Amino acid sequence: MNKIEAIRRANLQHLVWTEAEGNATKFASKYGMHQSHVNRYAAEHCESSKPMGNLAARNFERRIGLEQGALDRLLPGAKLGNDNTDAVRTVLSDPELIAQVIGRAIVVIPDHQMEMFEALLRMIRANPKDGSSMGFLSSMIRNAPSPALP
Repeated sequence: MNKIEAIRRANLQHLVWTEAEGNATKFASKYGMHQSHVNRYAAEHCESSKPMGNLAARNFERRIGLEQGALDRLLPGAKLGNDNTDAVRTVLSDPELIAQVIGRAIVVIPDHQMEMFEALLRMIRANPKDGSSMGFLSSMIRNAPSPALP
C-alpha cells in the first residue's frame, strides 16, 4: 500500500470512528452506502480489504460532503498507523500485557464497544493468525480517543 492509500484508509477509519462511534454499518447507513463498501476500504489485514483508489476516494468524498481531494490529506484527528499485527500478537502472548491493554481499553473505548472488544480478544486468542480481527483490534485501540488527564 502506498502512502496516499494509507492516508485514505486512516481518514476513513477516523471518519467511521468520529461520525458513527466506530460502527461501519451506522456510518454506511448515514451516508447511503453499503457496509461492505466501507469495510473494504477501512479494514486492515483481511482478505476483503483493498486500497482506496482515486475513483473510490472521490465517491466517498462526494457522499460524505467533503471537498474533492480531502481524503488524500490526513484529516485533523486522523492517525496514520502502521502494521500492528506483530505488536498485537506479542500482547496476546503475555498475560501482563493483556491486562495493560484491557486496562487502556476500559479507559478509552466507549462502553457500547466493550463487548466487541472482548469478542475480538477471544477470537484472536482462538486463532492468532486471523489478521482481520487483529487489524480491527489494533485500529480500535489506535483510533480511540485519548483519556483526559487529571
